[in-house]
Amino acid sequence: MKSLPFDSISSDLLKIRINPFTLNMPKEIEKEFMNTYFDESFNSMRVSIFLGLLIWWSFGFLDAIVAPETKNFLWLVRYVLVSPVIVLSFFLLYLNSCRKYMEIIIPLIIGFVELSVVLMICHYPDPVKSHYYAGMIAVYMYGFACVKMRFIWTLWLAVITVACFEAAVLLDGSMASRIIFLNSFFLIGAKVCGLVVCYSVELYIRKSFLLRRELEIERANVISVNNSLEQRVAERTAQLKFINNELFDTISEQKKTEQSLLESRKRINSLTQELVNAQEAERRRIAMDLHDNVAQDLASLVIGLNFFSYKETGLSDEFRQKFTRYSEILKKGIKAIREASYDLQPPDLRNTGLSEELYRLCNEFSLKQCIDIDFSSAGMDDVRLDYDVSINLYRLVQEALNNIRKHACATGVNVKIVATGQRVIVRIDDNGAGFDFQAALSEAAENKRMGLSNMEARVSLLNGSFKIKTAHGEGTKICAEIPVSCCAT
Repeated sequence: MKSLPFDSISSDLLKIRINPFTLNMPKEIEKEFMNTYFDESFNSMRVSIFLGLLIWWSFGFLDAIVAPETKNFLWLVRYVLVSPVIVLSFFLLYLNSCRKYMEIIIPLIIGFVELSVVLMICHYPDPVKSHYYAGMIAVYMYGFACVKMRFIWTLWLAVITVACFEAAVLLDGSMASRIIFLNSFFLIGAKVCGLVVCYSVELYIRKSFLLRRELEIERANVISVNNSLEQRVAERTAQLKFINNELFDTISEQKKTEQSLLESRKRINSLTQELVNAQEAERRRIAMDLHDNVAQDLASLVIGLNFFSYKETGLSDEFRQKFTRYSEILKKGIKAIREASYDLQPPDLRNTGLSEELYRLCNEFSLKQCIDIDFSSAGMDDVRLDYDVSINLYRLVQEALNNIRKHACATGVNVKIVATGQRVIVRIDDNGAGFDFQAALSEAAENKRMGLSNMEARVSLLNGSFKIKTAHGEGTKICAEIPVSCCAT
């Protein structure tokens, strides 16, 4: 047996090391990360820069209150020098051509704002200038927390701005050495704390990126393995079909003696029964998977959409209408999945009986397809049917109704099941268009459709007889007779 093909990229991804100082990764991975990082951060950057601009403007009122004598210079720096730069950066975020430069532009703007605060500190009168260094801390914290600057740029920015602050207050000379020491202590402490937080956040984001990338690769591996398995199943199915054809050829050759015919028939029945059992088991598994996993996941998604629409008060009416429309679409999908699951799920024949399940099947078919169905049963209470017999007769009627839905264009159907004497008889008659039976068999063989063949095979498995009477414009009559000796348990 061949080994399954797994992508080696996943194991290579686990070996990727993040530089502990710069947090950089290998070149190709770093480029992919930066593209993803900025694509995911652009909206929050725009909002953060816009809010930061409003806060920056609002502090102009504080300038007028605490330093009225120097407010003109302070406003010149705040509104004429700095504000246009912030506004320009805000609009640059909407240009795709500038996206690749934003990694450098954002730190430069934050650094420019911090240096402007240093410039304003030098022109603030005592004792306000002793405390205005807090503005640098606020700008710095806002920069790495909201605008999401990278750690390496945050580090250089911290070093440069602290150095400029120290140089400015020392050259100014009007601030007491004790105040300079305390301000420097708090400023450097804030910078260090900010760097630790910035480092931790960026490290977490990078590890999350690697984990997502690894999951995507593993998902691709799973898909590849699944495709390989499907190919093997197809090959094995082809082999089984070839074996089955060989078996039928062997049976044809051994029809010379009665004993050979009986033995061959037993072998065919055994294989067919195993195939039917496998089909029912697969139907049950698929139905349970649809109901328990797919339908539940979609239901959870509907709840999540409704909860999000309810909790998010800032959403526009247009978005809420879209949420409602998508929720209704999902609900229809859930309903369709559950109906498909119900159709695939084997009926509860052991508890309710074949007649009751056939009545339910006909009633539901009539309601969904708007086709009148007259169902009747007689004598079934006097016969105990084996489960394999019941499920085969149930699937026979189900397949016949599906064919009526697809091809017959019928307005009325009669379904009868009768236990009489030594036989159980099932009849399905419709007033539809009818068809050429031999031509239909040839077309089904060419197109590899097995509806009629499966119906006949199920009846043959029960040692019964299967007849179809049909012609164009005369409807279709199906009759299956099963010996009671095969049905009893």
